[in-house]
Amino acid sequence: MTNETLLINAENKIKIKKGDLADIIPNIFTYEELKRFVDYYLSTNPEEINLHGDINQFIYDALIYFEKRSKLKNVVMGLRQWRPNDQKLYSYSVEVGLAAEVIPPEIPDFNLESIIRQETGIPNLMQWRSKLGKIENQVCFIKLKKDDNSESIPNGTGFLIGDDLVLTNWHVVERFFDTDGKPKAIKSDSISAHFGFFAELDTNQKQAGITYLLDQSSWLAAHSPKEELDYALLRLEKKAAAEAAGGFENQSRDSNMTKRGHIAMLDEISVKEQMPLFIIQHPGGKPMGIAVDRVLTINERNNRIQYVTNTEKGSSGSPCFDAEWNLVALHHAGGLQGVAGERNQGIPIDKIVESLKSKNIPV
Repeated sequence: MTNETLLINAENKIKIKKGDLADIIPNIFTYEELKRFVDYYLSTNPEEINLHGDINQFIYDALIYFEKRSKLKNVVMGLRQWRPNDQKLYSYSVEVGLAAEVIPPEIPDFNLESIIRQETGIPNLMQWRSKLGKIENQVCFIKLKKDDNSESIPNGTGFLIGDDLVLTNWHVVERFFDTDGKPKAIKSDSISAHFGFFAELDTNQKQAGITYLLDQSSWLAAHSPKEELDYALLRLEKKAAAEAAGGFENQSRDSNMTKRGHIAMLDEISVKEQMPLFIIQHPGGKPMGIAVDRVLTINERNNRIQYVTNTEKGSSGSPCFDAEWNLVALHHAGGLQGVAGERNQGIPIDKIVESLKSKNIPV
């Protein structure tokens, strides 16, 4: 008896070397377990085979015994059922055609994690939250009065870009221009900017915030009509950006409190299709809200950006930001129809910066 001894399964013509199956079995059964397996599963009295040698002799004699009876297939299948997790037995079963080979899918080299969209990135949380905390004090909603006898009503959103300068849409204050496009004289309360209009986190109770009126003598610093860049740069009667943020109307504010500040205007911006776009706004004149979605397209002239970030009436003049809170656009229109469906639209902020510089307005 040598390792080259062959047992031939007459039914399946499977060649079995002792070095294969005969060497696997002692590693998965004790002698007693093997005898019980032969008795219970193969319904064969172990004494019919051989009980006078060691386990290796018994295995060899058993394989001869079952090969003569064309039951080697039953032996292998039985062993697999008794020891389904044994890898060597499984590999052998595959080799002789008594088990299906499981071929693992090809998996290319990969990292455990990956940046899928470069335009989104992973902003630093503390910096991101800190910037948002400043911006919320720099955004306001714009109220207008139709006449001396009417109350002020919300008509748009705006934001500070200088000590006393608020940027909004031209069409938000369009009623204060004559038919020639020249600004009209206004009264002190004709247009007002309201900062800090929030809703309480727990109660949803509205905070009135602080109201700033415009400088009557020079209320309009610069503008561009709706069909062009649709912006109006309003001049406040006070330097709101230099005053303390927070607080309420007629409430004394500590001079050591954080200054309101203003949003930086960049003369170079990076806007790409599918990048996230955040809009801080006062939709419908309601407390400040935030919406986020993505940019769809930039037109060929690079003076319009279209996106699917939500807005409502009253959101005109809202600042649009990238994921790092860089100001990239002035929201000005909504509900436009495109091939892929409805979208909103904004004016790239670098185009407005270029226009303001041409009017000698420092930004």
